[in-house]
Amino acid sequence: MTESPEPTGATPPTFDLGLDVTVPDGDVLTRKQAAEACRVSLRTVSRWLVAGQLSGAYQDANDVWHIPVTAVVPHLPKKAPGEKTPKPTALDEVAELRAQVADLLRRAEVAEAIAKERGESLADARLALRALTAGDHSDARPHDDDAPRRDDREHVSRRRWWSRS
Repeated sequence: MTESPEPTGATPPTFDLGLDVTVPDGDVLTRKQAAEACRVSLRTVSRWLVAGQLSGAYQDANDVWHIPVTAVVPHLPKKAPGEKTPKPTALDEVAELRAQVADLLRRAEVAEAIAKERGESLADARLALRALTAGDHSDARPHDDDAPRRDDREHVSRRRWWSRS
């Protein structure tokens, strides 16, 4: 397998992977570039390719591998113990703020839906309470005038089940 040299001419826009490798934006990497970015050997990248761990990678007619940047990202090394974290750029901060705003908007929509549902449940409960209390005549006199009222029960002697009168 031979690596093709980089094409000459206009330089495409690039982005930094946070390592020593600069990659054309939205483009693909060669095996060598992928190995440098992941800080592994060419043989390791070849094993990943054979195992299918770099999705979207393909070989052209010249047997040159083209590996999408998105396939390499999961294999990028973690920060070394003594390595400093790069300072976030303004674009990074804007992207983070946009993600936070999107999350907050989603949470607000969920909260509004819950509030609406609870408001409807409360309205249903109020209606049920009105229906139950509309027929409540606990303060009214019983329909049977011969029956003793609640207040008069104390004065009426109660018949016991064991007494026969």
